[in-house]
Amino acid sequence: MAGTAPRIRATYVGPVHPDYFADPFVWSDGREYCAIGTGRAEAAGRADAGGHSLVFPLLRSRDLVTWTPQPVPGRPERRA
Repeated sequence: MAGTAPRIRATYVGPVHPDYFADPFVWSDGREYCAIGTGRAEAAGRADAGGHSLVFPLLRSRDLVTWTPQPVPGRPERRA
């Protein structure tokens, strides 16, 4: 169409989460995104029954770039 500016596709390069986060699955509820992945212990076959490793980390984002860790439902919080 004459007079229409071309669309520019923005691309983000680099990890969006600094920790180990393999096999991510991402979904949206229409307002924000959630991602669940495989934690380092699970990937190594050492899931910690004591709850000290994050077997399936859960992240939340509003823009698919900035992700924050979330508590995993049904799992007690880790204490330092």
